[in-house]
Amino acid sequence: MDINVIKELIAVAKANGVSALEVEENGFKVRVENGIISSSVPMAQPVQYAVEAAAVQTVSQTEVPVQEAVTTDENAAGYDYVKSPMVGIFNSLKKLGRPEIKPGDKIAPDTVICAIEAMKMMCDIEAEVSGELVEFMCNDGDQVEFGQLLAKVKK
Repeated sequence: MDINVIKELIAVAKANGVSALEVEENGFKVRVENGIISSSVPMAQPVQYAVEAAAVQTVSQTEVPVQEAVTTDENAAGYDYVKSPMVGIFNSLKKLGRPEIKPGDKIAPDTVICAIEAMKMMCDIEAEVSGELVEFMCNDGDQVEFGQLLAKVKK
């Protein structure tokens, strides 16, 4: 059977949504089934080679001390942080054309301090703490993660 005939059979089966097609010609049998071709002509068996296992060398690991973040007394007491409740893109209110909240401004728990864009939707982020805004810890367009610090607020 000619290879072009086999290709035509596959194309016809695929175009017409045929799940299985079997053709026999001059003792040669071809079956096309969901894109799988099987033939009754014996195929050569693949040659298997024995592969020796490579020698494994054990490498000792050197321990390197990790520096832990040191919090100063100033950071430990007297400040609250606004954390991101979601993953998205940080946007300041100024960028959105709304009245801007700046460092030094007094804020209440219900004060909207920024917005996070996620899936083409803007979500206002409220401070959830009261005090004086010290600084934003993100810039416009920054990717933020869940729980990431967005703003520092003096109690």
